[in-house]
Amino acid sequence: MNATNIVLGALVGTSAALLVVASSTWRVAPVPFLAYVAVLAVMAGLLWACRGEIREELGDTALRGAVAVLPLFSSVAILTILDLVGTACCAGGGGPGHPCLCGLLGGDGFHRVLGVMFPTLATDPRLPHLAVVVALNAIALTTAFMFLRGVAHIFGQRGLRLSALAMAATAVIWVAWIRFPESIEQFPDWPDPIRGGWTAALLILLGGGYLWLETTAVRREPSVNISEPREQDDEATTRLNQEVRWRLPAIEVLAPAWKPGAPPGHAVAAMVESSDIEGSRIAAALMRVLALVLPVPPSYGVRVRADGQAGDGPGAGEYVSATVDIHDRISGKSLHQTTLPPLRTDLAAIRAAGFVASRVFADNPLIPAWAKGSYEGEDLAAYLMIRELPRLDSGSWERSSDALVDADGDYDAFHAMQRERIAILRPAADSRRVSGIVRYELASLYEQEGQHVKALRLHALNRAHYASATGPNRMFQRSRYRMIVLLKMIANHRFEEVWSQADERDLRDVYHALNLAGLLSMLREDRPGEFDGLREEEFAAPRESGDGFRRVRLALLHTARLEADALDRYFSRRRMVCDDIRWRGRNPYSVLPPGITSQESPWRRRMYYDIGFRLLHSSIASRIASAEGGADHHEKRWRQRHRQEHELRRLEKEIDDFRELNPGWGLWGITYNKASLIATQKLESGIPLSPKERADAVDEVITTLREALNPSACEHYRPSELLALDPDLECMQREQGFIALLREQYDRDWQVKPDFWNALGAKLAARPTSGVPPPRPGDDRTPSSAHGGPDGDRRPT
Repeated sequence: MNATNIVLGALVGTSAALLVVASSTWRVAPVPFLAYVAVLAVMAGLLWACRGEIREELGDTALRGAVAVLPLFSSVAILTILDLVGTACCAGGGGPGHPCLCGLLGGDGFHRVLGVMFPTLATDPRLPHLAVVVALNAIALTTAFMFLRGVAHIFGQRGLRLSALAMAATAVIWVAWIRFPESIEQFPDWPDPIRGGWTAALLILLGGGYLWLETTAVRREPSVNISEPREQDDEATTRLNQEVRWRLPAIEVLAPAWKPGAPPGHAVAAMVESSDIEGSRIAAALMRVLALVLPVPPSYGVRVRADGQAGDGPGAGEYVSATVDIHDRISGKSLHQTTLPPLRTDLAAIRAAGFVASRVFADNPLIPAWAKGSYEGEDLAAYLMIRELPRLDSGSWERSSDALVDADGDYDAFHAMQRERIAILRPAADSRRVSGIVRYELASLYEQEGQHVKALRLHALNRAHYASATGPNRMFQRSRYRMIVLLKMIANHRFEEVWSQADERDLRDVYHALNLAGLLSMLREDRPGEFDGLREEEFAAPRESGDGFRRVRLALLHTARLEADALDRYFSRRRMVCDDIRWRGRNPYSVLPPGITSQESPWRRRMYYDIGFRLLHSSIASRIASAEGGADHHEKRWRQRHRQEHELRRLEKEIDDFRELNPGWGLWGITYNKASLIATQKLESGIPLSPKERADAVDEVITTLREALNPSACEHYRPSELLALDPDLECMQREQGFIALLREQYDRDWQVKPDFWNALGAKLAARPTSGVPPPRPGDDRTPSSAHGGPDGDRRPT
């Protein structure tokens, strides 16, 4: 049993004892007592129902603060009832048999003990009345302190001050209004030294406790300062410090896009730069002395020294070896130091900024573990570098043939830059334990290039790395969701071909990551006997065993099913309420698209989750049924078709209801996933369809995709890339209507582009089983040069 459970037990026990004490008032004040019991029961029920979500989302400190509300409310409620009824419940001074607390305080044993310790107080007959007030106020004071600590943990310094101010105002009103005991004359006439000493001790306790709470609250708001240039600094050091000062605020870790190519979310980790201490040494020393007493946010100073000669600009050939020192600006103590290898000045500045960010983020408990970098910070430096790539690589300025078109609007320039981004991130993310956000970004780039197995490997590594429900290695839920989707997409009708062409080292890494995350053990428990013999060799080279591909495919699909079930249970409405309290709708652990996390209530967001997970579950179930086969395969297919049609009709009704309740948001993800589900269930699964039924299914998929791609709903930057490379839509690549839709979207997405069949069309044709249809008269499919033909015109369209 840990300390948190002991504290929680003490708080619950105190609440139960106070309830027993309050029961002595039910005869003289039944209405207030029953109202108190009803409110207490509701509060206790809510805390019991949400205890897991509070602990996981808000932390142990927040859970202790929430449970402390029970004895705090009980003590204040009892004081209020006693104020309403006076001393009627303690009439006659209590007595050993009286059900009130006064009965205990009026007993002979209590008086004998008190007579030994405080003989003067023991002779006062009004002592039981006073003891009730003192005991209840002591409980209220203690639990209020725990409650404020929870508030400081959740809302920071501002929330702490507002809550403390509200409590102080309430206490002043209470002291001025309270009438129990009925008059001040009922208090014992304590000697002035005793009364003054207790008053002083209480004030010191309150002041010290609040000061400590302020200190814990401000630790969440660190700042960083780059030292000003010094006279003895050479040109290389001065320039390097300026570069670092400019780049450090740009270290901003964004919540990753929920789908590759979609817009990213809000910042989950950022650097806050502060100005240096100005004035004389005496003034600076005075500020440091005050900072040792008063609560101030942590403040880090950064000093960068360069050994080398500065050139004229980026790419001019200048190299510097930088030494980065991070120190505490209050004490001046050096905290972290590293020396970087010789690098170009701008790249050295990025590496230095990554090192500083990794050390500052490591000390901030509010930043998710997957957003923190390795010790040297090379992973965060790579993350910053890919965002600055257009500026760092002067060649990207010249790739576009038109000055009015940036690299993101030029098909060739954009894909060249994507390959450079992969080359930058791969060394940082492939070899060892690094930041989860860097793996996620590299996986997204792999997905956009159609390398889904490599993307699965990175998300599986994140799942094994961040495998805890709470604590420092809390799950990276958005990466977990992408892993589920990739498991489902890879295990499609082309699984044998895709798995055979994948790098065996990637497959072995996937196996070990799933095993370390406990997913293979969970799979064997869920399907006893079916996957007990699945080992690494069969997983990485299933061709060697007779039924290997089918077993591995089913293993991936059932793992996706179990993970989807767990993720669905995880995002409950209770957890979303905690999200609103903790993150104000900006939860970095959410898997919702960025615009949805802060716009609507937890109930409507849960509605979005319900539809999304039902679409995902239906798609996984369809693939499992397709992979199982068996002697009665055709009979199963007909039953499966009936179930799928019924489920699809229900989903369509729920989606229509969702659109009516939530006009304007969430349409892109739901509609696109609905189109993928229709394609998976009706076209890929192998269910027998007549030519008319197949044509109707194709038209339904294309119509749904057109709804998702409409500019009023689409949230994807370049959806033509997604359509061409999505494994869920591979079964559509024989359809002329789909090719026409893809070409239409391709023209929308790119201002400067090669001929369609030399770009996306080539990617479609590269899949041996894709079955790209032959050209029809007027199809304009004849391959042309990158600069010729109507579609091959490199001018902006």
